[in-house]
Amino acid sequence: ISFYKEEVKAALSPIKPAEGEEGKGIFIAIVEKGKVITIETEQSCGYDRLDKAAYRALKTWLFSEDFTGKVRIPVIFSLKD
Repeated sequence: ISFYKEEVKAALSPIKPAEGEEGKGIFIAIVEKGKVITIETEQSCGYDRLDKAAYRALKTWLFSEDFTGKVRIPVIFSLKD
């Protein structure tokens, strides 16, 4: 059974490869009636800018209108395509 409705990718200003900002984070979306109400950090990506971009993107996700609960979401930022 799927409760996921729509995903939006994180919007970041271009990251210069020399900055080396890559990371994996795990975030918990608190969902009420299909809308993300808040995001909690289980594991940081390692950079504040990446964590903030993940928050912005995840806040736009939509789930089935009848879903209320918590969703654990891994997020990966990579300089490779």
